[in-house]
Amino acid sequence: MPTMNPYFERKILDSDPIDLVRLLYQRAIASIKDAREHVANRRIAERAEAIGRAYAAVTELNAAVKP
Repeated sequence: MPTMNPYFERKILDSDPIDLVRLLYQRAIASIKDAREHVANRRIAERAEAIGRAYAAVTELNAAVKP
């Protein structure tokens, strides 16, 4: 399992719920942009990883809004 950037980990731990939602949206958007770039450059494995990251962020967002 990859280790998390200590700065980013601290940012997550110190964030309030609204900031966490914002971070998840930013992660999803950035991952989709990465996936599009990988498709354009025919890097299929990297594209799949980027889509997986976007999916994970959206799944977390969905869980956050469900009662």
